[in-house]
Amino acid sequence: MVHPSNTAKDLKEFIANAAGKPIEYASAGVGSGSYIAAEYLFKVLAKIQTVHVPFPGGAPAVTAVLGNHVGAMAATVSPLIVHINGGKLRGIGIASAQRFGPVPDVPTYIESGFTGFTAASWVGFFVPSKTDATIVYKFNAAINEALKEQTAVERLKRFGLDPMVNDTAATKRFFDSEVDHWGKMVKAIGVSIN
Repeated sequence: MVHPSNTAKDLKEFIANAAGKPIEYASAGVGSGSYIAAEYLFKVLAKIQTVHVPFPGGAPAVTAVLGNHVGAMAATVSPLIVHINGGKLRGIGIASAQRFGPVPDVPTYIESGFTGFTAASWVGFFVPSKTDATIVYKFNAAINEALKEQTAVERLKRFGLDPMVNDTAATKRFFDSEVDHWGKMVKAIGVSIN
């Protein structure tokens, strides 16, 4: 997202407006999902230079963009819905496969020409690896049942979360694919954890 003083309406326009100069953007810090996705988008897909302005968390980064101290930010959309819908920030791209209900005017990266690139945040439940399969099954069934309740779904969607109901095998496949997807981005941008 960008400060409203920026004229870009989508990522393609934002990148074009940079016209050969590095793009400055804030994030919740090196290693955050938003940082990884932004670096991958800018450096690998768009092949442009960036100046990353890391903050010790999302809240200080949002404050900096709201005050126009940093003109753009890569972040998880959930805590920014109120700022985007209130006109205090402009969403120029969302890395999901489809537009997101709480901010329907924000185009996807795919719509901006970055076909096939998604990078979504998610929340999952984990147990120790040696947990008995019967307990895992019961835990999974209880979570899935709760995620079918309309009140729970509505509350989660208000916070920008889209519930996924899966069995344990589908959840494992999803998790493994996410590790592979994010691992490739981390390697491509050269982030190392030392």
